Amino acid sequence: WLTNSVVKENAIDDEGDRGNGGGVFNGGVMLIRDATVGANSAGTFGGGIFNTGNLVLEGATVARNEVLAQMQSCAPERGPCNGGGGIWNADGGKVRAARSVVARNTMRDLGTENGFPVSKGPDCAGVVASEGFNALGAAAGCELQPSYRLHGLPTRDLTGIDPLLGVLIDNGDA
Repeated sequence: WLTNSVVKENAIDDEGDRGNGGGVFNGGVMLIRDATVGANSAGTFGGGIFNTGNLVLEGATVARNEVLAQMQSCAPERGPCNGGGGIWNADGGKVRAARSVVARNTMRDLGTENGFPVSKGPDCAGVVASEGFNALGAAAGCELQPSYRLHGLPTRDLTGIDPLLGVLIDNGDA
């Protein structure tokens, strides 16, 4: 579990342009509660978080992370070559989010190749099950779906917004 914590200013740079999960690489079961993942970078996927397992975000902020480049051998017809500046949720991974902010993340957008998108999702790439009250900056590339736990109730999520987040600063131990 990652609670009441900040994961910031980490970088994954494997041979100049590869590497996944600049702040967090989850391949198991993980809870991020009342924590910030910010100002991290990765070469290919998931500047803030790379997920192939089960991830739960509760009151989390994922902001100002970035993806810098793309895979060396890219075949966009089989899937994106980079993306998920904030969160990359790989096929088979599960992300649930409640009362969380995913915004102001970036990626190097590489356009299209042979009619297929090369890049996917500056803030989020993949499916995220919403348990409500989330804020998502750039919804492109992210499939925000209501969680079954809502039993048909509305998510009340906000998408395509700027949550006006300030820079990450150290406020001391108090």
